[in-house]
Amino acid sequence: MILKIIGGIIIVTFLGFCFAMTVFDVGVVSALQSWGIALLLTVVVVIGAYFLIH
Repeated sequence: MILKIIGGIIIVTFLGFCFAMTVFDVGVVSALQSWGIALLLTVVVVIGAYFLIH
């Protein structure tokens, strides 16, 4: 359980860093559009995996 929390924090930090780099590179609007699609796909995959496991 603790490992899942730590892993989640690491992943969120990493994604936040990548998002910041994207914003500096292409601007806020473009970054939000591309990351919005990526996050939506990620959520769908995570929910799907959760239901497959449980």
